[in-house]
Amino acid sequence: DDNVVFLTEDTPHITGGRYYSWWLATAMKAAGFKVVIYTNRMPVFLDEFKDYPQPEIVIASNLYSVDVNAQFYVGSPIVGSLMACRLAEKYRKTAYCEIFDPFPMMEKYRGEHHYPFWEELIKLMKRPNVKIISLCKTCNEYIYPWLNKKRDDVFEIYPCINNKERDKSPKQMEKKNWVVFVSRLSEHKKLDHCLDAIKKTDCKLQVISSVDEINFSKMVKDKGLSSHAVPAGGCDAHSDRRLRG
Repeated sequence: DDNVVFLTEDTPHITGGRYYSWWLATAMKAAGFKVVIYTNRMPVFLDEFKDYPQPEIVIASNLYSVDVNAQFYVGSPIVGSLMACRLAEKYRKTAYCEIFDPFPMMEKYRGEHHYPFWEELIKLMKRPNVKIISLCKTCNEYIYPWLNKKRDDVFEIYPCINNKERDKSPKQMEKKNWVVFVSRLSEHKKLDHCLDAIKKTDCKLQVISSVDEINFSKMVKDKGLSSHAVPAGGCDAHSDRRLRG
């Protein structure tokens, strides 16, 4: 029970939530924690983390069958979070669930929708022993009333910047402003909204994806942003191949 346990169900393409979980797991391993990741399959992006301290990985074809005591649990996205909450309750520990799209925020911008399998998870996340990991402070403001959380129950954690990648980069005289978008490129991910926002700034957008269902190159060209939005290694239409960019 001295391990930190991550639980996450994987898919055959790059997704932001799974990538984000691996960021956190490798960062915690580098910080000296004993980390074990329970997942249903190896992610397509695993090679991207090969240069960093490796958490133990346990393949569980059925995450619902995982029963392990731990220091605390980190869950993502749905089944992973559900099991993190259940195990934390069973062993009287703390669970951390990753919430990137609070439902009240999505309802504000996209209208009300029904999302399957969330009923039990939402009830569990409202319990005092469950904390929330969010993307940013903007998301936090929707999470507090939705899940009955206080400010010290919700933690925004930004992607890790590490010295290994920094030292590989050429020295630059000036800083550059980059925004990174990690996800499959589907219509509902609203990459066009990101492009519209980037157009109003001096930032550039770096896109990490393995599935392009929106014709990324044409969208960028149509918006006149060819020099402001670039793929990390390429975004091939309907491709599940691993990116190495």
